[in-house]
Amino acid sequence: MVSRAAETEAHVQEALRLSPRDEGVHRWMCSVGLAKLHLDANAEAVMWLRRSLKANPNYPFAHFVLAAALSLVGELDEARTVAKAGLALDPTFTIRRLKGFPLTGDAKFRCCNQARHSRDAHGWDTGKLMPAWVNRVD
Repeated sequence: MVSRAAETEAHVQEALRLSPRDEGVHRWMCSVGLAKLHLDANAEAVMWLRRSLKANPNYPFAHFVLAAALSLVGELDEARTVAKAGLALDPTFTIRRLKGFPLTGDAKFRCCNQARHSRDAHGWDTGKLMPAWVNRVD
Protein backbone atom coordinates (compact mmCIF):
# COMPACT_ATOMS: atom_id res chain seq x y z
CA MET A 1 0.00 0.00 0.00
CA VAL A 2 2.92 2.34 0.57
CA SER A 3 3.65 2.90 -3.10
CA ARG A 4 -0.05 2.76 -4.10
CA ALA A 5 -1.67 5.41 -1.95
CA ALA A 6 -4.53 6.05 -4.37
CA GLU A 7 -5.60 2.39 -4.14
CA THR A 8 -5.31 2.02 -0.37
CA GLU A 9 -8.79 3.15 0.68
CA ALA A 10 -10.59 0.73 -1.64
CA HIS A 11 -8.45 -2.19 -0.48
CA VAL A 12 -8.97 -1.36 3.18
CA GLN A 13 -12.72 -0.90 2.67
CA GLU A 14 -12.83 -4.39 1.14
CA ALA A 15 -10.76 -5.82 4.00
CA LEU A 16 -13.12 -4.24 6.53
CA ARG A 17 -16.12 -5.62 4.66
CA LEU A 18 -14.63 -9.12 4.74
CA SER A 19 -13.48 -8.91 8.35
CA PRO A 20 -15.53 -6.26 10.19
CA ARG A 21 -14.37 -7.41 13.63
CA ASP A 22 -10.67 -7.54 12.76
CA GLU A 23 -8.70 -6.76 15.92
CA GLY A 24 -6.24 -4.72 13.83
CA VAL A 25 -8.89 -2.44 12.33
CA HIS A 26 -7.18 0.58 13.89
CA ARG A 27 -4.02 -0.19 11.88
CA TRP A 28 -5.97 -0.49 8.64
CA MET A 29 -7.68 2.85 9.26
CA CYS A 30 -4.34 4.43 10.10
CA SER A 31 -2.97 3.08 6.81
CA VAL A 32 -5.73 4.87 4.94
CA GLY A 33 -4.93 8.04 6.88
CA LEU A 34 -1.27 7.76 5.86
CA ALA A 35 -2.28 7.17 2.24
CA LYS A 36 -4.50 10.25 2.32
CA LEU A 37 -1.55 12.29 3.60
CA HIS A 38 0.57 11.01 0.71
CA LEU A 39 -2.18 12.20 -1.63
CA ASP A 40 -2.41 15.59 0.11
CA ALA A 41 -6.02 14.80 1.07
CA ASN A 42 -5.36 16.08 4.57
CA ALA A 43 -8.96 16.54 5.74
CA GLU A 44 -9.75 12.95 4.72
CA ALA A 45 -6.61 11.82 6.53
CA VAL A 46 -7.88 13.48 9.71
CA MET A 47 -11.19 11.63 9.37
CA TRP A 48 -9.55 8.22 8.94
CA LEU A 49 -7.05 8.81 11.73
CA ARG A 50 -9.82 9.83 14.11
CA ARG A 51 -11.59 6.58 13.22
CA SER A 52 -8.37 4.69 13.92
CA LEU A 53 -8.11 6.23 17.36
CA LYS A 54 -11.77 5.62 18.07
CA ALA A 55 -11.13 1.93 17.34
CA ASN A 56 -8.02 1.90 19.55
CA PRO A 57 -7.16 5.04 21.53
CA ASN A 58 -3.99 3.35 22.78
CA TYR A 59 -2.30 3.22 19.34
CA PRO A 60 0.45 5.85 19.66
CA PHE A 61 1.44 5.90 15.98
CA ALA A 62 -2.06 7.05 14.99
CA HIS A 63 -1.77 9.91 17.48
CA PHE A 64 1.45 11.10 15.86
CA VAL A 65 0.11 10.82 12.32
CA LEU A 66 -3.13 12.56 13.34
CA ALA A 67 -1.06 15.36 14.89
CA ALA A 68 0.73 15.79 11.57
CA ALA A 69 -2.55 15.77 9.63
CA LEU A 70 -4.13 18.28 12.00
CA SER A 71 -1.17 20.60 11.60
CA LEU A 72 -1.58 20.42 7.82
CA VAL A 73 -5.22 21.50 8.07
CA GLY A 74 -4.31 24.36 10.40
CA GLU A 75 -5.51 22.85 13.69
CA LEU A 76 -2.24 23.47 15.53
CA ASP A 77 -3.60 23.52 19.09
CA GLU A 78 -5.37 20.21 18.60
CA ALA A 79 -2.28 18.81 16.88
CA ARG A 80 -0.18 19.64 19.95
CA THR A 81 -2.75 18.01 22.25
CA VAL A 82 -2.88 14.85 20.13
CA ALA A 83 0.93 14.68 19.91
CA LYS A 84 1.15 14.96 23.70
CA ALA A 85 -1.36 12.11 24.04
CA GLY A 86 0.80 10.02 21.73
CA LEU A 87 3.90 10.82 23.76
CA ALA A 88 2.09 9.80 26.93
CA LEU A 89 1.57 6.38 25.31
CA ASP A 90 5.06 6.15 23.80
CA PRO A 91 7.49 8.52 25.55
CA THR A 92 10.42 7.12 23.53
CA PHE A 93 8.97 8.25 20.17
CA THR A 94 11.25 10.45 18.05
CA ILE A 95 11.01 11.79 14.52
CA ARG A 96 14.55 10.50 13.93
CA ARG A 97 13.46 6.94 14.73
CA LEU A 98 10.38 7.32 12.51
CA LYS A 99 12.48 8.59 9.62
CA GLY A 100 14.82 5.64 10.01
CA PHE A 101 11.99 3.13 9.72
CA PRO A 102 12.11 1.54 6.25
CA LEU A 103 8.53 1.73 5.01
CA THR A 104 9.39 -0.13 1.85
CA GLY A 105 12.17 -1.37 -0.36
CA ASP A 106 10.03 -0.53 -3.39
CA ALA A 107 12.10 1.46 -5.88
CA LYS A 108 8.92 3.06 -7.31
CA PHE A 109 8.06 4.50 -3.90
CA ARG A 110 11.59 5.83 -3.39
CA CYS A 111 11.47 7.39 -6.85
CA CYS A 112 8.14 9.09 -6.09
CA ASN A 113 9.50 10.51 -2.85
CA GLN A 114 12.60 11.81 -4.61
CA ALA A 115 10.36 13.43 -7.24
CA ARG A 116 8.26 14.97 -4.45
CA HIS A 117 11.45 16.27 -2.88
CA SER A 118 12.62 17.90 -6.09
CA ARG A 119 9.34 19.79 -6.58
CA ASP A 120 8.67 20.78 -2.97
CA ALA A 121 7.95 24.50 -3.19
CA HIS A 122 8.47 25.07 0.52
CA GLY A 123 11.98 23.68 0.68
CA TRP A 124 11.02 20.96 3.16
CA ASP A 125 13.39 18.03 3.38
CA THR A 126 11.25 14.99 2.65
CA GLY A 127 13.98 12.43 3.31
CA LYS A 128 14.46 9.27 1.29
CA LEU A 129 11.50 7.17 2.35
CA MET A 130 9.14 9.40 4.30
CA PRO A 131 6.36 11.67 3.03
CA ALA A 132 6.74 15.43 3.27
CA TRP A 133 4.54 15.80 6.37
CA VAL A 134 7.08 13.96 8.54
CA ASN A 135 9.60 16.78 8.20
CA ARG A 136 7.27 19.74 7.89
CA VAL A 137 7.95 22.52 10.35
CA ASP A 138 5.86 25.67 10.18
